[in-house]
Amino acid sequence: MTSTDNTAIHSGEETAAIRPQRRVVLKGAAWSLPVIAAAVSVPLASATTDTGVVALTIASGSALSIGGPNEAGTSVSGSFGASVSVSNTKSTAVNINSLSAAYAVEGPVNYEDLLYNGAPITGSTLTTPGGFTWAVLVNTGGYVELQLMSPLPVSVEPNSSVTVEFPELTFADTLTQSAAWLPLGRRVRATLTVNAFTDAGGLNDVSGKSYPANQ
Repeated sequence: MTSTDNTAIHSGEETAAIRPQRRVVLKGAAWSLPVIAAAVSVPLASATTDTGVVALTIASGSALSIGGPNEAGTSVSGSFGASVSVSNTKSTAVNINSLSAAYAVEGPVNYEDLLYNGAPITGSTLTTPGGFTWAVLVNTGGYVELQLMSPLPVSVEPNSSVTVEFPELTFADTLTQSAAWLPLGRRVRATLTVNAFTDAGGLNDVSGKSYPANQ
């Protein structure tokens, strides 16, 4: 009897008693998957948000001076900021992926070319003493636009800052008329505008001087 029962089970003729057991095991395994997934997802739901910020500040500003009476023919000279600081208070490093600078002299002046190292810009690139190379995108009387070529990207480590060096441009113009009574938008101005794109988003800062000052 015992031998006959064993033969019937192994031959597959009467396996109903075993198959339900296998189905129960498989069903139980299938139902257990969501439980495992839910357990894995719990730590993700409890992750904290990084509240740190990334900020850009022009470290050295523009300068502008009038060399005589406020009238036509008087010399106007000055310079632009030569570096920018990018700070990162996040818990992870942030890359500066793009950086540009626009230098502009505006107002009643004769719009001479901006100067680098005392001479007009003639090449397609400028390299600072610190090793930053910039592409010259625009170079017209009184206006220059540069784009950082290398090194890129510039990494800013957590809770730290980096300084990026700009070409220090200068200008030497003359007034074409008195600037004293002109509306604010038409007075003599020297402005440096910096734009950056980082892993954390876009950044911007503007530094400038105007004449007459604070008007």
